[in-house]
Amino acid sequence: MDFYAGIENFNRIRSNIIFELVNLKLNAASLADCVYDEVYDLAKVYIILTFDKDDLPAVTRISKAVLSSWQIEMSDLRAVASLNTERLLPSRIELLSGMFKRNSDIDIYICSNPRQYLGASVMLYESRPLQTFAKNKKMNLLIIPCSIHELLVVEAKDYIGIEKLRDVMREFNEKTNKRSEVLSSNIYRYMQKNRDIEMMASYESMFRTYSV
Repeated sequence: MDFYAGIENFNRIRSNIIFELVNLKLNAASLADCVYDEVYDLAKVYIILTFDKDDLPAVTRISKAVLSSWQIEMSDLRAVASLNTERLLPSRIELLSGMFKRNSDIDIYICSNPRQYLGASVMLYESRPLQTFAKNKKMNLLIIPCSIHELLVVEAKDYIGIEKLRDVMREFNEKTNKRSEVLSSNIYRYMQKNRDIEMMASYESMFRTYSV
């Protein structure tokens, strides 16, 4: 029997259940027996987050068999994970500076959490930190999914080409990220008038309108 199976174990570890975002295609094989939701080109995977004696994090993906043994609905799992993820990994958005800032004319923000661990999950937080950030800054956003641990965010401007950003992301994924940490080579955007994050299909789709 799995170490986490059974309703007693669910009650024991329910405060450690969170979710992470991973690349759906790259993780297809390893996700076959796991509990997840498809979101855009990503998988929202339900996991158990624990910490060792040195406060280093470790995750265990929740299998379909374990979920069944807990005798709870998928909606209950989603609710528990949503609450815990924001509690254990609160969002943080900061202005990026130093050697990694490619263009001094563009403000680049890094979106993650204080641990900089599984920080891409903030894109799906119910508290909507990216949307709140956009509202406070009075701007629309381009969201660049660097890795499972962080997102880069820039203001949506006509002179920032989506294809160029995609090329940068592909290069970053190929040369910098571990394969297991690659999130996406696609770019997302948030436009205040639409009030939702969407994956961008093409360069032209950036420029429907930028009225805030």
